[in-house]
Amino acid sequence: MAETIATITIQGESETVLYDGEEHTAIGFHGMIQSEYMDQEFTSDHATDTNEHEAVFRGAWLDGSAAEYRIVATTADPTEVEAGVYPNTVTNVKVYVDDVDVTNLYTIVKNDGELNIVTYPEFKSQTLVLEGKIGVRFYMYLPKIDQFGYGYMDFQISGKDGENYATTEQFSTDPTVIPVNSKGYYGFTFYVNTIQMADTITATFHFTDNGEAATIQKTFTAKDYFLMFDESYAAVPEAYSVNMANLIMATADLGHYVQAYLSDVRPEWSLENGDHAEMDKFYATYTDDDLADTTEAVASHAISVSGSNTDISKMTYKVNFESDMAIHMIIAMKPEYTGTLTATTEDGVECVITQQTATKYMVEVPNVQAHLLSHKYTIHITTDSGTLTVVGSGLSYAHMMLASANGDPLVQNAMIAFYRYSKYADLVKEEMRSGR
Repeated sequence: MAETIATITIQGESETVLYDGEEHTAIGFHGMIQSEYMDQEFTSDHATDTNEHEAVFRGAWLDGSAAEYRIVATTADPTEVEAGVYPNTVTNVKVYVDDVDVTNLYTIVKNDGELNIVTYPEFKSQTLVLEGKIGVRFYMYLPKIDQFGYGYMDFQISGKDGENYATTEQFSTDPTVIPVNSKGYYGFTFYVNTIQMADTITATFHFTDNGEAATIQKTFTAKDYFLMFDESYAAVPEAYSVNMANLIMATADLGHYVQAYLSDVRPEWSLENGDHAEMDKFYATYTDDDLADTTEAVASHAISVSGSNTDISKMTYKVNFESDMAIHMIIAMKPEYTGTLTATTEDGVECVITQQTATKYMVEVPNVQAHLLSHKYTIHITTDSGTLTVVGSGLSYAHMMLASANGDPLVQNAMIAFYRYSKYADLVKEEMRSGR
């Protein structure tokens, strides 16, 4: 089951009141709700004649938007309690947001004593990062910065060659380095590629406690986020814009279909060998109409090559499905060529050239973020004999692959998922620009 999104710590609350000249016990409840966007106390009505109570207040929902909360609980029956006795038990706790029952999204902690307000470093929540790249952000509550010595977050991921993706992120109070959300939680981010969405990320936070080295740890997967999304979206769909919900689902589909395709064609790893956990969480099952729509949509992205060059014997165009996707052009030079090779763009993007063999080079347009997959880059590749000008986008790869798929469903499904991921990333980016 996916993780709950918030915690409610709650306890009964009693007091003695005078009524008709006699002492009576009035009972209600008091508590704290803690989520990514909200740490807020609440108190219900107190009554002498009922054990059903509610607390109503305004708070923040999953995306930080305002919402009305109503927490309902059953306390001890005040009519059956002797004066001066203060029971604090609660049962039947229900949580409603804008009149929708979202109780299943919360961890309910019933306290017999003082409210448990965390004063120690703690992992609070995890979310999917879709800011052009695909990542998982671990939000942490880091109290008393002057008391604890906060060091760094260490990230590891399972799966073949996972050690090559290990990263370390230093703690910083600079929000441009470590983002801080509206509740003051610090976000540490690990980026994944399309084949790693079901692989387990282990986040280990290193700090000092009274001068002693200490760590706390959390494991999570991108797949876990989609399961959590299912629960929250079913409970309160209006918390997400239509385009954002579609982008989240398209991201899961991208992981599912591209992983299956690459497992079939990559000799260095396969799902069959257990090299990666299978991304078996997805939303769309594609039809012939989806294939036709995608083929039509990417038709305008056919690669254009112009100019003259006699030093280059072959050029291959592809997309690297890493988290920060890149356009790769593999350039094969004639064996006798000993001159130079340069590559520039008209977009202000610096090309990276890597020599792979004596005659083979890779020209990379790096960091092609999700909302830029439909952007057409103009790339000039120059040797001694002249310049080739290539005009292409990330979606040019989808056009090329669909044209040569020969009915292979693994190729077709992967390219449909790739196009839809690009499409909804474009729409969300436009939504953000327009402030909708």
